[in-house]
Amino acid sequence: MELSERDKDRARFHLGYTNYSGISHYDVLDFEQSVRQIRSEVIMGYIKSTLDTLDQILVYRDPTNQDSYTQIQKFAGDINRTRIDQSPVQTMKLWEQIYNKHCSYLANYLFVRNFNGASWDDRFIKGSTVFASTVPGNAMPNTGSRIFLQSYMA
Repeated sequence: MELSERDKDRARFHLGYTNYSGISHYDVLDFEQSVRQIRSEVIMGYIKSTLDTLDQILVYRDPTNQDSYTQIQKFAGDINRTRIDQSPVQTMKLWEQIYNKHCSYLANYLFVRNFNGASWDDRFIKGSTVFASTVPGNAMPNTGSRIFLQSYMA
């Protein structure tokens, strides 16, 4: 089974594959193959419902939209009621966490990498080369070879 073109575009948008900038061509090929070869009707249903949920979250986290939820009120207690208001900034952070969690779900359903997550370190992959982190700490020059060269060159 294959996703429709609209669902493919929505998956590209939510997972960060919109213009393929900074993404390895191997990851692009994996993504394109995974949206074309979905093995089960059940997985297809999960993917489509997750895409719909992600679209709804985009509406909810946009503070300029009239349908968005920019403030959360929590009521606690039965006799003595307590009302807790969250600021719009905290609410937007909460929606962002929910959005990233559902993007991870979609990436897991498609078995691809999520380039729309909180860590953009994966964007260092260019072409077919890979950005490799070095071991943390200061660089240690090889002092043994320097002593050897100085003793025999002097």
